[in-house]
Order: sequence, then structure tokens, then C-alpha cells
Amino acid sequence: MTSIAEGKKMKAQNIKINSIPAIIWGDESDKLYIHVHGKMSCKEHAESFAEIEVDSS
Repeated sequence: MTSIAEGKKMKAQNIKINSIPAIIWGDESDKLYIHVHGKMSCKEHAESFAEIEVDSS
């Protein structure tokens, strides 16, 4: 899975944490940011948050 933001592709890896679906966005790094969403939302909505953090690194 890849995301296209401003013409750039951002790596996205689908995983499960204790059977809960999750996505790891971006390349391997020493930093980790966790985005938690609420009921009736979805993990894909965190993409814009991931793009901001990747661009600021």
C-alpha cells in the first residue's frame, strides 16, 4: 500500500496489533508517533498526520 501526497509516494504497511488492524506510515525511523482514532473513524484518516510528520523530519 502506498499513499500519494504532492506527487510523492509514502510507504504504508498494514499490520495487526493484538488482532487490531493498524498502519505503519513512512520509512523506518528512530521516532514513533501514535495516532489513535475514535469510534466511527478509520485508521486511514491518520494519513494526513503521517504526511506532516514525515515532511518535518
